[in-house]
Parts: sequence; C-alpha cells; structure tokens
Amino acid sequence: MSSFFFGLMIGGPDRLDPALRNKVIADTRTSLEQRLAAGCEDSELENLFGLPSDRFDSLSASNIDDVVTASVDNFLNVWNESDPPSDLIWRHVVVGGETLKIMCAGEQVSCDLPVGSGFSALYGAAALGIHEALGCQ
Repeated sequence: MSSFFFGLMIGGPDRLDPALRNKVIADTRTSLEQRLAAGCEDSELENLFGLPSDRFDSLSASNIDDVVTASVDNFLNVWNESDPPSDLIWRHVVVGGETLKIMCAGEQVSCDLPVGSGFSALYGAAALGIHEALGCQ
C-alpha cells in the first residue's frame, strides 16, 4: 500500500485578534445559512465547502452554530498558541518590514485526511473561509 504526505499551509499576522471572534462566527454562520436557504441539501453543503463527512459529520441548519464556533475557536487557539500541536510547525518571516507567521500542518497518510489537531484546525478554517476573515491567506 502506498502513502503520501498531505498538508496545508496558511500565512498571516503573528497573532490573530480574538476580538474578531464573534464577527467571524456571525459572518461564517450567515454564509452557511444562505447556502442552506438557497436549497442546498446538507449533503451538498459538505461537498460545496469541501468538508469531508468525517470532519463535520452532521453539518445541518440545526448545528451550524456549533460547527462554526468550534472551527473559529480551534483556529484562534492553534494560531495564537506558543506551543503548537505536534503535527504543526510555524515560522516567522519578515516581508516588507512586517513580521508574518507561516503555519504548516499535515502527516503521511494512505488514503484519508490527516487527523492531527493542528491539521484539523487549519483545515476547518480554510474550508469555511475563517482564515481569510481573520486576515490570513
């Protein structure tokens, strides 16, 4: 059986502003609710956002708040943590006089996505657009 390295990289400011948390949660929730209101079935929503069912098992109108809140909180905690999870590395780079943080998480897998907490936090943020709302790319 073969395997490959699957990873994700996100860059942004050294620290993310926790004061943006509630606005990002509200904006992300609104975006997901609009998709559902437009007639998107729950299963289609998983495909639309690239959310694998094992990561967001029962994404539906009734639990959007829980999924979005957990994703925002996980990303903020991992990004601002001084001791990141073991599946994540970060480095500072200076670009145009500004210090930025680059985070990369992933692991060697055979067919599924990585399961580490660092990868899960970055992947959840990227799949829902949370990273961009907090000033990352």
